[in-house]
Amino acid sequence: MSEPNEFSVSAVNRKRAEAASQPASDVPAVMTQPVVSRPATEPEPAAGGMALPFDPLRLIDALARHWLRLVLTAAIFGALALLIGFGSFVTEYTATAQFIKQEMPNTFRVSEVGEPFRPRQLTLPTLVGLMKSFSVLERTCQRAKTDLSPRALLGGLTITPERNTDLIKVSLKTSLGEQPTLDLLNAFGQEVVQMTRETQAQEAADMNKFLKQQLVKAEQDMVRINSELLAFSKESHVVDADKELDAELRKTGELDLKYETMRLDYETLDLKIEGLAKELGQHNPLTAQLQGARSQLAQLLNTYTEANPIVQSQRAQVAAIEKQIKESTSQTSSVSPSAGEGGTVAANLYMELVTSHSQKEILAAQLKQLAVVRETANKRLSGLPEKSMQYARIKARQQSLETARVLLASRQREAQLFEDSALGYCRFFEAQPQDVEVSGRGKKIAIALTAGTVMGLLLCVLLICLTESFDDRLKTPADVRRATQLPLLASLPDVTAWDAGKLEAWAFRTWMAFQSQLVAGPNQSLVCGFVSVSDGEGRSTWIRLLAGAAGQRERNVVVVANDPSAGTDTIRLDDALAQPSLVAQAATKPAAGAVWVVVGKDWQWNAARRRQWQTALALWQQRHGLVVLLELAAARKPETSLMAESLPNLVWLVGGGQARGRDTNEQLAALRQARCHLVGAVLNREPALRIPHARNS
Repeated sequence: MSEPNEFSVSAVNRKRAEAASQPASDVPAVMTQPVVSRPATEPEPAAGGMALPFDPLRLIDALARHWLRLVLTAAIFGALALLIGFGSFVTEYTATAQFIKQEMPNTFRVSEVGEPFRPRQLTLPTLVGLMKSFSVLERTCQRAKTDLSPRALLGGLTITPERNTDLIKVSLKTSLGEQPTLDLLNAFGQEVVQMTRETQAQEAADMNKFLKQQLVKAEQDMVRINSELLAFSKESHVVDADKELDAELRKTGELDLKYETMRLDYETLDLKIEGLAKELGQHNPLTAQLQGARSQLAQLLNTYTEANPIVQSQRAQVAAIEKQIKESTSQTSSVSPSAGEGGTVAANLYMELVTSHSQKEILAAQLKQLAVVRETANKRLSGLPEKSMQYARIKARQQSLETARVLLASRQREAQLFEDSALGYCRFFEAQPQDVEVSGRGKKIAIALTAGTVMGLLLCVLLICLTESFDDRLKTPADVRRATQLPLLASLPDVTAWDAGKLEAWAFRTWMAFQSQLVAGPNQSLVCGFVSVSDGEGRSTWIRLLAGAAGQRERNVVVVANDPSAGTDTIRLDDALAQPSLVAQAATKPAAGAVWVVVGKDWQWNAARRRQWQTALALWQQRHGLVVLLELAAARKPETSLMAESLPNLVWLVGGGQARGRDTNEQLAALRQARCHLVGAVLNREPALRIPHARNS
């Protein structure tokens, strides 16, 4: 609260001297107003306007006022979430089991000659890819006799290889029940093991067939060489060779054995390459397209005849896909990058195919070098007697063929054993009842209830805050300060429940605060006008209360108001302007109370009345201690600015919850442009906020 401002006598005399030196005008010298200084408490209008269109504390107050709405909205959303949870969530059962990858053992080795037959190894990613194949899932559903589709089974499966081990963890989540889930997972594990056994047995069967063909050929060669050796012995009478010949023959036999072993491995790689290329072709994306095209052709033939263009077009499409498959198959026979495309399984097959080709090239080089060594050994034998040499050659061939036959026979028996007793690529550890976890729906429903309640609460809070943010009505003292850029002199709450004593006490305190903010005249007279955006905001109420409080301070009061019933003794404004001295005299009578000057409804502002108004106002200001309170019309009316520009004190009144920020800014800007002396603002019908600090913010 600042100290009262006083007139400067020197400033008043200087102003009067300047007015006397100016040419005569239509305004008498007695109307000249003293120069007043702007109160120190009035801030300069902000050039940028308001920082925010509302008081942020109003958001908290709005939430406090609408607490019941918040509770109801949260309860409704929580109930909806609860209903959705009861209808959507079910109890889920999760069973867990493990696979372990098996290395192929050497148990089936039946010969010490050469390397034993072993099926190719599968990597963990390849094995996982085979587990997810449609055939395994379909056979699992058939074995378990469940209505669950293969796609749904795949959605509940989680297959995770454990890091740095040969273990694969498999979990299955369903809502079928504890025992059905356990049975379904065990059926899946059994089908996976069976699938790996069938794959391994098929590979061994192909190798067994190839080795049988080679063994028949070796038997035929053995019969022919024995006949040749017998004929040579009868013809040359050679029964035994000397020791040197035996040594050379032994060395040559070892070279031949090694050569035949490599040659057999070389031919075995050809069969393996052919099998890999065949299997890689089965993973060609064109195969699935061909099956779909053939299925669609069969459906069309059920509806149309062969002469129908649609059937002919579909048959042409099938032929085109078959042609592409043949071309891709021929290209697959030669190792190319395109053969490795099509998924994880196809990529592993392609890598094995590339490895087999590399091994074949290495064996070919070794065979070439070994052939050179054999040729050198044969040259050394050329120095022996011709008959011994011929006998040695025939004997060496016989030994080589015998060794090859034994090797083929052992490999064939090993392949036969793998075909009859395939172990598979993995072993399955069946899940037990204690490996099943039960996930009830109670926790999920509780989470849904909490989420729905919080969502409803946040949505209601958001709506209330948005509504309050876009409401530019001035409600709180902070709104008034922000909108008017004026100091708030006082505020009056809703006085409906107040008694007369409390209302008089408020008016007395407010008038005391007003006196320190208003600019007083040279004779301690006070002239103050009240203006607002529109009618009905409480100007007459404030003037009536402040006039009564000024009378309690034994001040003479003149009230210029629009309400004819506001006072007991009323004078029309036209009469008061015609004889302003009579009004002043009436106000200074002992126990006269406030003199009410009423503005008529048909009163119009003109130049003559303006001169009369300025003369009367100047005369009233000369009265010692006279208080003049004016109720101006709404700010949007032109005569309001004309009356307000001559007042030394102008107070802006805001009706709480009625005046809007944009209208207030526009009307205050017009008054400031008219150089009106705005000393502050007051708030009428201040809302009873739920938060106490909003009033004093």
